[in-house]
Formats: sequence, structure tokens, C-alpha cells
Amino acid sequence: MSLARFATATLLTVALVALSAPSLAQTETHLWDGSDSNDWFTSGNWTDSVTLTTPVAPPIPDVGTRVEIQTTGASAPVIAAGSAQTHQVRIGRSGGAGELTVSGGTLTTNAAASVTIRVGNGLPGTLNLSGGTINLVGGTMTTGDGGNWKGQINVTGGALNITGSGRDLNLDEFAGSTAASNLAMSNGSVSIADVLLVDNLASVDLSGGTITAGVAGTGGIRIRRDAEVRVTGGVLESLQALEFGSGSIAGGSLLIDGGLVRARSFGTTGATALITVDGGGLLQVLNSQESVASMEGRIASGLITGMSPLLVSVVNVGGLDYTQVAAVPEPAAAVLLIVGLATLAHRRR
Repeated sequence: MSLARFATATLLTVALVALSAPSLAQTETHLWDGSDSNDWFTSGNWTDSVTLTTPVAPPIPDVGTRVEIQTTGASAPVIAAGSAQTHQVRIGRSGGAGELTVSGGTLTTNAAASVTIRVGNGLPGTLNLSGGTINLVGGTMTTGDGGNWKGQINVTGGALNITGSGRDLNLDEFAGSTAASNLAMSNGSVSIADVLLVDNLASVDLSGGTITAGVAGTGGIRIRRDAEVRVTGGVLESLQALEFGSGSIAGGSLLIDGGLVRARSFGTTGATALITVDGGGLLQVLNSQESVASMEGRIASGLITGMSPLLVSVVNVGGLDYTQVAAVPEPAAAVLLIVGLATLAHRRR
């Protein structure tokens, strides 16, 4: 074969390979209709958004497909096993509320540098994770997006992983949002590369499992405006800062009535910010960033409060010292009160 013919054949081969390789760019949109079953991997459950017929290629979403779910209840999609891939997922659109359940297997979204899962995007949306894994590769998850539509995320098992520089889990980040979205978690794990943002009227209820933010970034956890985070069990950890608004943005509230909240440091704090430590809840901040004296100062300022007296101490966690705030149990609180009164009486003599 001549050199010219060889070069032509080589270029043709490369072109054919490039055309056959999967692309991370969105090429089409699939609508879920659930006409056959609730199985994600059944082609008859999907409709092409343009032709409103069963998609020809691919019949089941792949890395180049945006998925829109406008169905709830028994006909809503379920991933119970296998490996599902998409470009993006939008749960709840103008055509109806949406619901997606992952109970096993894996769901991977591949729209790098973009929001890849929107829960509540035109109408309310619900994402249930009870087993398996959801991987957002280089993408962010949002709720209350596209209007004041509530996004509900229920995690009772499995793992949610948000990876990539600057990739977040943003609950109702749009100013003035009234969506009141919620993340309710009782088991499993949530790992967020950069920021867990709980904003406006959004809330988090953590009773078990682990939520970790700031894994690969500098964001950490931000609780702003009228948002509330309620921890009654499990672990909520910021590998970076724990922030409560700023001078221009009002702070939200954090209730620790069980479980553990741990952070590398405190970030900025806006007006109305409040941390309440009660019951068996623990608040820990790296001692090199927050000394016992500075933590006691935050208690004196009213930022940190509790129904019982608060005890500040230093504890060692994995070789690192943390300044810890805990509520003194009621019997012990009574003893401390008696000791304090006796000490005061002694000083007055």
C-alpha cells in the first residue's frame, strides 16, 4: 500500500472510532412515561422528547442523554440493579411532579461543569436513595431550581457521591426561594466535593448516616437565611468551614440534639445565626482554629446556646485535638449549679 493510501485509511479509521465513541455532550432528551413498568432499563418506558415515540437510539438513556421525569408513585422509575448512565436528570418538570428511586446498582451522571441532577425543576421532585450508588461526575445537584418547586431528597441507605472541583449540593440557593426543600437522611453516606448549601427555607434532617462536605474544595457547609439543619443522629462533617451567612446575608440555624457535627473551623456569621446544642449532641471544631476560650466567647455572645448548661472541653479525634461543646446532662447540671452557688457563697465570706 502506498504511503498516501495508508494515511487515508488511517484517517478514516480514526474518524469512525471517534464517531462511535460515547460523547459527554448532550445529544437528546428522553422522557419517562412508565408505560411498561417502573424498570429504568426497559426501553418501552422511555419516549423521545421530539417525536414522542419510543426512542430509536439509544432506546435506554446513556451518557449523551438528558432524562426528564414527570411521574410519581408506582409508575415512577426505579433503579434496583445494573449500571445506569445519563448526561443529566431533571426530576419534576412542567408536565408533572417527578420521582426517582435508586435502591441498588449505580446511577452515574456525566455532564461535567454543569448541574447534573435537578430535584424540583418546574414542579416538585423527589429523589429516593435506599441502596446502591449515585455518582455525579463533575456535576452539581440542586433543589428548588427553575422556580419555587420543592425538591425532596430521602436517603435511607446507599451512597451519594458528588465529585469534581467546585461541585456542590445546593438546596434552594436562589434568593427569595420559597420551595422549602428538604434532605432527610437516616442511613448511608453523602460525600460532597465542595459546598453543602442550605439556603432560604430549605432544611436538613439528619438522624443517621454521614454527610461530609468540602472533600475536595474549600466550601464546606453553609447554612443561610431561614434555613435549618436539625441533627438528631449520625455525623455531619465539614472538612473546611462551617458558615452561617455573612454581614450582608442572614444566618440560618443548626440544632444538634444528638449525633455529631464536626468542622475544621467557623466561617463568616450573619445576623440571626444560631447553634443550639442539646441532649446528647456534640459540636466539635478543630482546636487549632477554635480554642476553648474562643468557643466560650461564642457561647457568651449567644451564637451557641442550649437548654442545659454547656460544657467546653478538648477531645482527641484521630490524633487531632478538637474543641468540643456538649450539653451537661440534667443531674450533672444540678450538681454544677449547687457547686457554683457554694463557690459564690464562699467568695462572699
